[in-house]
Amino acid sequence: MQAADKDTATSPIPEKETPVEPQLTRGERSSLMWTSGFSVTFLIIALITNSWNLLILHTIAVGSLGGLVHEFAQSQGRIFFFRKERDGLYLGSLTGMILGTVAGLLVIRSYVQPQISGESSPNSTVTERITQNNQPFGLAVTLEIFFAALGLKGVAEAATGQPPRD
Repeated sequence: MQAADKDTATSPIPEKETPVEPQLTRGERSSLMWTSGFSVTFLIIALITNSWNLLILHTIAVGSLGGLVHEFAQSQGRIFFFRKERDGLYLGSLTGMILGTVAGLLVIRSYVQPQISGESSPNSTVTERITQNNQPFGLAVTLEIFFAALGLKGVAEAATGQPPRD
């Protein structure tokens, strides 16, 4: 009788099953790799062009980075090209870079045109109007470009979305 008690006392207790996370597909892994690579590249370009006062390249890099950050926030970088899902159209990283660049160029348009208000002379260069106290472009312009890019991609995807159906 003791042997039977011993067997029941040492029998393993069923453990809780841990949820298995879905594995990334080959396309998702590739997209994640490309999106991460582009993000690092655009970050480096943004840092370099900021110190060299290259406004257009800086705008393209920061705008593209804003679109890519939105893609990381939404799909963790797993969608490179657009994809149709039940709840709408996901634009992906490539479209995020394009929309981010467009948003950034729209932001700096006001800096490129001469100021009518008289703050700066129409003959001053773009870099002279943007730089303040000999600092490259300034954090305000960079953040303005970044958030415009982030927002444009978000609005574009929200416009293509559909409410989920039960």
